[in-house]
Amino acid sequence: MQRLVAADWSKHAEKRWYCVATPRGEGHDVDGPFPVGDDFLRQWADRPTLIGVDFAIGLPREYCDRAGLAGFLQALPTFDDAFFTVTDAPSLRQPFYPRSTTGTRARLQQVTGEPRRRCDALVNACPIFWTLGAQQVGRATIHGWQTLLQPRAPQWRLWPFDGDLDALPFAIAECYPRLGYNEVLARRFTKSSRDARAAQAPVIRAFAGQHHLRISQHLQTHIDNGFETDDPFDACLAVLGMTAWTHCPVPAPQSTAVRRYEGWILGLPDPQGSSNT
Repeated sequence: MQRLVAADWSKHAEKRWYCVATPRGEGHDVDGPFPVGDDFLRQWADRPTLIGVDFAIGLPREYCDRAGLAGFLQALPTFDDAFFTVTDAPSLRQPFYPRSTTGTRARLQQVTGEPRRRCDALVNACPIFWTLGAQQVGRATIHGWQTLLQPRAPQWRLWPFDGDLDALPFAIAECYPRLGYNEVLARRFTKSSRDARAAQAPVIRAFAGQHHLRISQHLQTHIDNGFETDDPFDACLAVLGMTAWTHCPVPAPQSTAVRRYEGWILGLPDPQGSSNT
């Protein structure tokens, strides 16, 4: 089994946290949370590892068609500082928008076409190029692509573009913490409340017992105390979800749109089934 790492990502260093699940017999030893440091990938290069990150990995198909891009893997190394500069005048060359507080989704869609990937729509996520508001993912995506994906060593492959997980011993995948909540927790709660997060401790312990997970004392203390913020809590729930999604894998759709352009979210079922278009 692969070692599993879930990293909650942000452009702000103090908001980047990870948890890790190391294979042990039929289950895993789970530890964390720890701050994401420099050379994050290098520390996991000693054994097969799947890293889940909560920024977008992929591009909307309509944007790729308009921009003349052959696919995400081909385009990623070509993106320069201008591409990543957030602007109030979006274009195909500079799609991250808006820089101010006056932008509209309609303006973005005029430029990029449908700005959400199919997996974004399924989880009701913001478009990857959108950079305004608490739910935006654009700024974390910019930071993740520039600091993690573009400079990664060749051994690190991107799921699902480079193949299925069983063929990728060292892989990086998009991981949406909310799916971890759905996998582990019984009902909705206010994750911004520390007391509400602490109230989930019995449910998390029950999930760990059912899935042969041994929680470290360090992590258990954070779970019982509700974590200081929701960022390390997200990393914890994501790595717990990953233990279930890799034990009973949920495959990405086989469509060209997903495998070449848009990507997919780890653990997300495809309600339409597999397609080759």
